[in-house]
Amino acid sequence: MQITLEEISSVKKKLQIEIPQSDVNREFKKSYNEIKKTANIKGFRKGKIPIQIIKQMFGKSVNDSVKSNLLQEAYSKALRDKDLSPIGEPDLNIPELKEGEPFKFDVTIEVKPEIGHIDFKNLSLKKNKYIVGDNELEIQLKAIQSQLASSIPLEEKRTTQNNDIAVIDYEAFVDGKPYEQIPKGSNASFKIGDKRIIPEFDENITGLTVGENKEFTISFPKDYVDKNLAEKNILFKVSLKEIRQEVLPEINDELAKKVGNYENLIQLKDAIKQELELGYENRSTQELTEQIYKLLLDKKEFEVPDVWYQYELNNIIWEVEQSLALKNMTIEDAGYTMESLVQEYKETAEKQARRHLLLDKIIEQEEIKLLSEELELGYKQMSEVMKRPVENIKEYYSQEENKNKLDMFKYSLLEKKAINMIIEANNIEEVNLST
Repeated sequence: MQITLEEISSVKKKLQIEIPQSDVNREFKKSYNEIKKTANIKGFRKGKIPIQIIKQMFGKSVNDSVKSNLLQEAYSKALRDKDLSPIGEPDLNIPELKEGEPFKFDVTIEVKPEIGHIDFKNLSLKKNKYIVGDNELEIQLKAIQSQLASSIPLEEKRTTQNNDIAVIDYEAFVDGKPYEQIPKGSNASFKIGDKRIIPEFDENITGLTVGENKEFTISFPKDYVDKNLAEKNILFKVSLKEIRQEVLPEINDELAKKVGNYENLIQLKDAIKQELELGYENRSTQELTEQIYKLLLDKKEFEVPDVWYQYELNNIIWEVEQSLALKNMTIEDAGYTMESLVQEYKETAEKQARRHLLLDKIIEQEEIKLLSEELELGYKQMSEVMKRPVENIKEYYSQEENKNKLDMFKYSLLEKKAINMIIEANNIEEVNLST
């Protein structure tokens, strides 16, 4: 058998394989003889059927079987001979197999890039330590106060102004027709100044009197968060039904009791501070991780296999689709197409693939293994995030159809272990920052 290796790129290889005529004929003869021993054909004794009859009756199935066997054996041998470990599925260019002729075919595969040894020690790393200040506590308390606010009808006769709650009926039009992406609203409450839609909307419902109708057009910017509204000129027809005033509860022990299982305001403040500190600790770790990726990737140039990039891209798009599905929306409803999603996230997919390849190399280089107690801790942490019993998490991953997901989960824990190993291997300067 003749095997030629073509280096298309550092991660893409093409195998040109030729199986000689003698090997092809031998496989055909072997298959025909096996059928001849067991076939039952009327008019012939078992084992005495002429090969020509066998070929006429079983030629197609024999051809398929021989072709499959030759492909598998030749492909496996080629990988061994050339010391290749493919990732993803091979791209096969397979012609028809003909008895009495050599069998030539091409296989294009992708492999992991050769990254080389990674020195992850003696990195210049800084970790931001965020100090929660009284001002931030006050902001959080005021946010809670706003969430628990009520409203009462305005007694005095005047026009709407900032911080009023305007109760309105409204309808949106594009090119003279009702715009379905903004459903018609009745008795909808808008707090003027919150900029819930866009600042211009708040401006246009300011200065109205109860019972007044108003029409106005808003041109939404190109980068507007809702793609259905971006670059649209939308006519709004608004009718003011009522003006209400927000009533804020006092920030005291009673507020704390309404929020949750707190006896007084001091307990609520402590809980807010702990939550802020946890969030900032996660942020610090993420920032530190970003430094590690940048410093290590700046040292290493390597090509990303298409299959790895495509895997990351598909995961990102799946997450977008799932997020939209929770809002009963499709990507089209959100103003996207599959092509625009690919354009928007291709750099992110490339970046994530590069990071995973880097960690994959470190895991292999340092022979990092996942211990059983580390897997148990991973299950426990997931159960806390998902608010489901640990037993349910384990049962899910134990199902045969979720084996791949379990492998992915285990590998994510290995990656975290690799990052922690890098952090522990370096001296890290802490920088205190007030919030």
